[in-house]
Amino acid sequence: ELYNVGYGSSISIKKLVTKIIDCSKKDLKIQHDLSQPTTKTKLGLDCSKAKEQLGWYPKHTLEDGIKKTMAWYKTNLLGE
Repeated sequence: ELYNVGYGSSISIKKLVTKIIDCSKKDLKIQHDLSQPTTKTKLGLDCSKAKEQLGWYPKHTLEDGIKKTMAWYKTNLLGE
């Protein structure tokens, strides 16, 4: 079986990128490439199957998940 897992709400790509930048504590600016074709600008997963069949529910907020992912990356891939 395949299951979607996420934090439970959809989010715009711009808002997600902004949250990642905020969690990184870096002074980065978002630049839009207007030459590219338009695509979906919102991300979301239907997690109802995982909830119904596995009793799964998110344990972390999106911000906590981003911070934990960044910490894992620094430790495991950057060796910091």
